[in-house]
Amino acid sequence: MFSLNSLRRNWARSVFTLFAVAFLLTALLFSSCKTEPDEGDLSIIGSWKYTYSGGEESYFISSTRFEYGGYSALKGDVHEIKYFNKSSGVIIIEYDADSLPQYYEYGDAPDYAVISGPVGPLGKFQGIFFSGLTNTSVKLANASDTSGNDKYFRAEVATLELAISSFTADNVDLFIWGWGGVNSQTRQ
Repeated sequence: MFSLNSLRRNWARSVFTLFAVAFLLTALLFSSCKTEPDEGDLSIIGSWKYTYSGGEESYFISSTRFEYGGYSALKGDVHEIKYFNKSSGVIIIEYDADSLPQYYEYGDAPDYAVISGPVGPLGKFQGIFFSGLTNTSVKLANASDTSGNDKYFRAEVATLELAISSFTADNVDLFIWGWGGVNSQTRQ
């Protein structure tokens, strides 16, 4: 026969089960990518530099700021540093208003003449991927549209939520042409 006590017990079990499942799903979601390295692990935080015959590239990365000095000067606030594993990940930044990149379309070799541009970014959030992180070096590359859908190869997005869902370990190949042509930066 139906009683009020059995209804309360079933309801309480159902609520407990729902909370337990929600807790486990949340824990699984947040354990897939780390936002900070474990004690003793390598860290992308620091100053990095690459010198070549025509000049140099330099990066300053903190938990709150990103600055690139090279062929352009890009700066922005760091919203998230996501480690995919001990040696790779992504830094999600929001460009400073006075530091937005400019893009051009170039012709073919040998002169690579400018065909059109400059045009601005598609959004203010960008993913800076890193790979091969060691105590002394790392490869850094900003996300680019490798699909050919955008003739300027722009890959910025409009919102932080879209940046977090787009610039992931599963999508590295959609945004990076390949790590072979990327020069290693040296820790300073």
